[in-house]
Amino acid sequence: MKKLIGLSFFAFMIMMIFSSNIHAALVISELDCDTEGADSAEFVEILNTGLELYDFFLNPVVLVFFNGDKENDPSYRAVDLEGTLNSGGVLVVGGPNVSPVPDIAMGSGFIQNGADAVALYPGKATDWANGSAAAGGYIDALVYDTDETDDSGLLAIFDVLDGIQVNENTKGNKDFDSIQRIEAGLGGSHFIVGPATPGESTLVPLPGAIYLLSSGFIAMIWMRSRSKEECLVRPYEAYDDH
Repeated sequence: MKKLIGLSFFAFMIMMIFSSNIHAALVISELDCDTEGADSAEFVEILNTGLELYDFFLNPVVLVFFNGDKENDPSYRAVDLEGTLNSGGVLVVGGPNVSPVPDIAMGSGFIQNGADAVALYPGKATDWANGSAAAGGYIDALVYDTDETDDSGLLAIFDVLDGIQVNENTKGNKDFDSIQRIEAGLGGSHFIVGPATPGESTLVPLPGAIYLLSSGFIAMIWMRSRSKEECLVRPYEAYDDH
């Protein structure tokens, strides 16, 4: 029986390897929603985990922000992503004091502190007038806060972390920490909170089969000994234990 399960799992992994590389996979790799002073160093970082260059002109993608402080969690900003993004490359949408200079420049305070959400959708900003309702069909998303109560409405739509809202103030240092993705693959998505690193993603995709196999096995081994909350909200504590 164990041998059969092993063979089935291996076959599943091979299938995923060949099916996952058809299109570039864009993920939100880092978010800094609250910075010191006038919030002039806020940013969102997008990573191309695929094996091929991603062209936003040929396949438009929009970054949409949702306000969890208002009824029905409406959108309050939409930003078209521009240019191309190499395999393993990052694109930073950021404020005037982000260093290095962001790829897409925004004004100070363009990201609300939470409980809110940010999501990648196929399409253009013109598809998302301010006040639009959050919806499925997104490429990737993150529900976050800075010590605010969980937003059940946003979490019901954006279930990337299985109902977990990530707190940028987890370590009591929200003005200087950011929310950083450390894994995205067969094992799911996991984030840490630590010093902001715009343009230097903490998630480094490995080529093809190596990436898929390693991410799946590492996640299974790690999560087997950790609770759901440790793995998804406080993974830096789990790492510190090893």
